Amino acid sequence: MRACHSHVLRGGPIETEHPGRVGRVVPVDSLVDIMIDYGVGTYFADIDAAEAFVATPTERRAATLAGLAAPLTDYAAWVTWDFDEPTEPFAFASGKDADWVCGCLGLDPRRVSRPVALLEYAAPPGLCRPTVADAGLNTNFSPPIAGEERCGFTRPLDDAVRLPPPLEDTVEDNVMPRPEALHHSLRTDEVDLEWEVKL
Repeated sequence: MRACHSHVLRGGPIETEHPGRVGRVVPVDSLVDIMIDYGVGTYFADIDAAEAFVATPTERRAATLAGLAAPLTDYAAWVTWDFDEPTEPFAFASGKDADWVCGCLGLDPRRVSRPVALLEYAAPPGLCRPTVADAGLNTNFSPPIAGEERCGFTRPLDDAVRLPPPLEDTVEDNVMPRPEALHHSLRTDEVDLEWEVKL
C-alpha cells in the first residue's frame, strides 16, 4: 500500500471535454459525521440538528458549508459525470434507487451503507485518470479498455462482483459503466456543494 500511495494522482489528465460538474456517492452517515465533527456547537446545536441539515435542503446550506471549511475526503476523491449532461453528473440516475447508482459506479452494496448522498459540485481543475495505484486494494477496478483511455470508466457490479443472495437481486441488469476520474481533497468552503439523498 505504501508503494501505491507514492503514485496516486499520477494517471495523467483526462482527455475528454472537461465536465462542468462532477459527482460522488457518499454514505449519508459519513456526511453527517463531517457535520458533527466540524459543526456541532457552532453551526448545529446538537447531533440531531446536523442530521437534519444533511437530510433536508435549506437556504442556509451554502453559507454553513462555507463556514465549516471541512475536508470532504482524507485523500483523493473519485468522481463521475455525465457525457450527455455535463452540468448534471447524476442525470443518468434520475428515477433510480441507491443500489442501481452504486451498481453503475462499481460500489459493492455490502460496503456502502444506505441511504447515500449524491454529491455534486463544479469540476475542479486537474482531473486525472485513475490507475491501479489509486485503486489500492479495491478489487473492483480495472484500467480502461484499449482505445478508451481518455478517462477512467467504472466497472459495474454485474460485470465484476458475484453477490450472495439476497444481494444478488438488488442491482438491476442494465447498470452501465460511467466515466470516472480523481482530484485532490477539497474542503466544503472550496466547492459549491449540493446533494440529493437516495435510499
